Amino acid sequence: MAGLHPKNAGKSTLSVIVITYNEEENILACLESVGWADELVVVDGGSRDKTVELASQFGANVLHKNFVGYGSQKQFALENSTGDWVLSLDADEQVTPELRDEISTILFRQKVAKGYEIPFKNIFFGKWLKHAGLYPDYHLRLFRRASGAFTPSTIHEGIELEPPFGRCRNPILHFSYPTVADYITKMNRYTKLLADNRKPFRLGHMVFSPVSKFFRLYIARRGFRDGLTGLVYCLLASFYNFVKDAKQWEKVSS
Repeated sequence: MAGLHPKNAGKSTLSVIVITYNEEENILACLESVGWADELVVVDGGSRDKTVELASQFGANVLHKNFVGYGSQKQFALENSTGDWVLSLDADEQVTPELRDEISTILFRQKVAKGYEIPFKNIFFGKWLKHAGLYPDYHLRLFRRASGAFTPSTIHEGIELEPPFGRCRNPILHFSYPTVADYITKMNRYTKLLADNRKPFRLGHMVFSPVSKFFRLYIARRGFRDGLTGLVYCLLASFYNFVKDAKQWEKVSS
């Protein structure tokens, strides 16, 4: 990671950026999957576990920034990276060997797009969910450092980059929710952030949005084909919508 090997002369450099908060269970697997990159930048938001220690021991450049929003954290990581290209990962994500090889090919090319969308394999409760709109689930994650910037969104941040984009064939593995308890924990955190930044409360949205989302994911996008795991996910995702609005109601009613 200190620099390019002579045999890689002419190859663009790659920085991997990761933001963390209490990710000791995930961070090593994430970093190990991209240990071939030229630079690893971890921005920690005040972890109270071994996240910082583990990332530092692996050789990442660990920086500290108080959390004010996902977009702000990732932009700070971007501004402190130095590679020609940047790959943005979350701590619960891993790059497959096939994607590693594909990215390496991109780094050798002379004429390429400024950014690449990457498909995601989303693993929920120990199972890869192939339906309910969860695959291929493309996200723009690989881009030329000088060309992109993160939106300042508190949650669901994006990357500002002029199209057209290329698309990778091989996926990132996303181990988002190992258990139902993990889903509920993250749901509580995300819905609070969304409630603090949402439009005024609407009763009709709170009533009908969860029902609409369930039918969209489970029926229209065939979540039923993932069996009982698919049903659990679709029900929880629908409940997520209800909780967002319920917290907004709570906020405006207090």
